[in-house]
Amino acid sequence: MLYPPKTSPRAIFDAAWEGFERDGAEGPAVRGVAAALGLAPNALFRYHLVGDALLAAVADEGAGLLLASREDAGRAVP
Repeated sequence: MLYPPKTSPRAIFDAAWEGFERDGAEGPAVRGVAAALGLAPNALFRYHLVGDALLAAVADEGAGLLLASREDAGRAVP
């Protein structure tokens, strides 16, 4: 019998992003992300978004948001 997944890579990322916004670079720790999702930390390893990979994903998203905001600001100047 197959069981539905309890989370998704996007949910893991979103929990890490919220931790980063709240706690800075120390926010997206595996244990904190797992706790926010109501999971055991080892459950996240299945998604390969843990540790440095999770921090890199959050940093990549942040860089994209920064770039987008700079581009928007550049268009706003006459």
